Amino acid sequence: MTRILVYAPIPLGQVGDRLGAAEYSYSFVLKAFLPVLKTLGTVIEVGDPAREVDALFDEAVEAGEDCVFLCFAPPHRAPVGLRCPTSTVFAWEFDTIPDEEWGNEARNDWRGVLADHGRAVVLSEHSADAVRRSMGPDFPVTAIPTPTFDRFSRPSAVPRSPVLGHRTIELLGTVLDSREFEFGEKGIHSATLAERAATTPWDGRSATLTFTDQDAATGCLVGFYAPEPWGSWSRVEEPWLLLPHAVSGPVQIILTCYGLGANAGREITARLGDEEVRFRLPETRSRVVLRFDPERPVGVIEFAGLDCSLVPGLRDERTMGLGLAAMTMRRPSLVPPRAARVLQRLRGSADGFTPVPQQEKLELSGVVFTSVLNPVDTRKNWEELVYGFCHALRDEEEATLLLKMTHRTIASFFANFQYFLHRVGPTRCRILAVHGFLDSTEFDSLIDATTFYANASSAEGLCMPLMEFLSAGVPALAPTNTAMADYVNESNAVIVGSHPMLWSWPHDERLLMRTHSNAIDWGSLRDAFRSAFDIATSDGARYRRMSSAAEATLQDFSSDDVVRQRLAELLAQMTAVRA
Repeated sequence: MTRILVYAPIPLGQVGDRLGAAEYSYSFVLKAFLPVLKTLGTVIEVGDPAREVDALFDEAVEAGEDCVFLCFAPPHRAPVGLRCPTSTVFAWEFDTIPDEEWGNEARNDWRGVLADHGRAVVLSEHSADAVRRSMGPDFPVTAIPTPTFDRFSRPSAVPRSPVLGHRTIELLGTVLDSREFEFGEKGIHSATLAERAATTPWDGRSATLTFTDQDAATGCLVGFYAPEPWGSWSRVEEPWLLLPHAVSGPVQIILTCYGLGANAGREITARLGDEEVRFRLPETRSRVVLRFDPERPVGVIEFAGLDCSLVPGLRDERTMGLGLAAMTMRRPSLVPPRAARVLQRLRGSADGFTPVPQQEKLELSGVVFTSVLNPVDTRKNWEELVYGFCHALRDEEEATLLLKMTHRTIASFFANFQYFLHRVGPTRCRILAVHGFLDSTEFDSLIDATTFYANASSAEGLCMPLMEFLSAGVPALAPTNTAMADYVNESNAVIVGSHPMLWSWPHDERLLMRTHSNAIDWGSLRDAFRSAFDIATSDGARYRRMSSAAEATLQDFSSDDVVRQRLAELLAQMTAVRA
């Protein structure tokens, strides 16, 4: 029996807490492969490949057993120089692989890593072609998708019909619902938003956020423009700030801020729960200390009283009022401010923006389009999904777009969700953003409640959620670019148009244009939503044909039997090298 050593950058037991972190998806890929790998050998998960793999290999050789190492990570994260036969298993969504060194890291040139391993395993034919372009047509590269079909198929004697009636999903998480927002002269508001965004209780440690274009925490600002190098400008009269933790008891909120135009020196209100504090916005960037003592935990500060008039003589015609550069929350202390800042640097900031999970009951009806995505991954184009859906189905009360957000913090989409709703204006259709780690039962309920899976990605290394829904007989609307070309076609999906555009490798901080991604045809996306809705509501026979085709395609592409055969051939090749 072959010993199969496996590794992913984030251990399987930690992935639920690190959703959205760099390369988190490789843990899901490894998890999907494990059941099939265990039928081919003894699987051993390692945590430190450089230290563990060769020791385990030597142990296997001494016992007279074969041993191989499958590293589920991109090549620049894989070890080289091992005695054990090694192959990376990676997804790649671009048409060229990194073929030059930068940042004093030789492994950034993937050619050296792949040459050291002598082979590669990728998840799509698109990725295999990219490897061959750099490594040569004879380089051993095997395309093996994650085994998906057997775990998500819904065996039935009859094809799946469109799901349109009332259904309920129960889950533990946080749900933002467009139907809980109201549009008014001062912008868009939701009476339940602060409660639904309530974050985990504060432990009293000081926490500092900066709102520059280099800080992901800017996602907790609602009613602000895109961040700039110095900070962020408010754009509405009543903007919000989501705190990293829900606060109760005495707290000091220290804002580094100032006012522009009529707001310079203007007295405005800051509200934390039931408490309000009046303060004047300084005319130049300065620190303002606000003191609160809320009885119950609250995680949102609301500002009111800003003047959104255009500033006379200012060339920038945005409605800017409050300029916010940073925020610190801390317990009142007798320690001098300068010493407190030193202590804060020594202790580090508290992590936050994790909402308190609530038992949610989603009541759904009509046509439900679902997309599972990381909201900070720009390839996923969730802004275009919202706009395309709303413009196609604005007046359809029985149309819902459900976005399952796979990120550890609600700040990754909290502000943008409200901003996108503000831009599209009032609609009869519905948009839901769901945050939280769904267990297998909850995820199965989501699949069963979905009418179409929606994808508007500019590039995919595989897109496991799309494969999972197709395996269950849920048709899609999706492009056929990159890895999706392996299994998305006109028989199982409404096709969204796209075309190539210059792009950079995602881990190249130089942002040099060395490859191509794909621009989504927005008009095609809008029309795809309309077409899919019409199919679900008016052409049940076509929907059933699409559902059957989805299952058949994924069975041929990613069933356990298909993947097992390819893996067995791979393992035979790897063990033969050192036999």
